[in-house]
Amino acid sequence: MPYSLAQKAAIKTKAFAKLTLEFSNADSDEEIERLAMKYGISIDEEPVYVNTHQMKILVFGDLAGKVNEYKKAARMLGINADSLEFENDYSKLGNYNVAKLRNSNTYSDIIIGPNPHKQRGINGHTSLIAMLRSNPSEFPKCIEAHANNALKITISNFKEALLNTRFIEALNQ
Repeated sequence: MPYSLAQKAAIKTKAFAKLTLEFSNADSDEEIERLAMKYGISIDEEPVYVNTHQMKILVFGDLAGKVNEYKKAARMLGINADSLEFENDYSKLGNYNVAKLRNSNTYSDIIIGPNPHKQRGINGHTSLIAMLRSNPSEFPKCIEAHANNALKITISNFKEALLNTRFIEALNQ
């Protein structure tokens, strides 16, 4: 169901208020960094060209719901379900060679949720997230999906994450 202009304005007002409050209450650099990662914000990020006809968003991690629910949520935001790729079988994620994500022209963004700490291709890093954080210019934009202070991909935080992708920025230009 489409939103009215008044409903859209109300949602935006609430979202801005929530973001302002969260960042205002962040006391430490670690909290600010966590919030910046949560919302896909990077000060040092160079502009990246995103071809929305060829590139995809990688959803990497265990899902709280069914893939079709996430595809439906993406469609509601104007993102074609074919623009999403899901790697969500936790038992297979450890064997996914994450090194192939380096300098990727396939993915504009990675929405990351629960995944094994040890994975192929993390090259001495403690986890995939640590590798992505330490090399942001070499990888697609990483957006961590959090719920209750833990990595978790729910429908609601998935929609929030999508709104912070390079992909949706490119769609809206």
